[in-house]
Amino acid sequence: MLEAELEHNFDRRIAFLWGVGHEKDLIDKDFLEDLAAKYENFTLHIIFSGEEVEGYPFGFVDDAFIRSQGLEAMYTDATWHICGPPAMLNAAKGLLEANQVTEEQTYIEEFSF
Repeated sequence: MLEAELEHNFDRRIAFLWGVGHEKDLIDKDFLEDLAAKYENFTLHIIFSGEEVEGYPFGFVDDAFIRSQGLEAMYTDATWHICGPPAMLNAAKGLLEANQVTEEQTYIEEFSF
């Protein structure tokens, strides 16, 4: 889905925010980094919550992280596609609600481990 979007909508800015617990859980990181190198409109933002990994921030995808990445304009300008387990989705919903992101801007998909 991401590749198709990048190939067909060159003007749309896409920021991939990935909150991950541990470095061993990174899946297809090289693929995503290659996309970021290939497409100017795509950026990859990874943060770890379960361990500190050199070169990456530690914490959660929260308001502080979003602002530290220079992405705060996305609260008003973006469509948010969120996928994760229930606890993460609840936190994301609260974050978006606190920043006046509308339901029309939000698409949510739940999964469990």
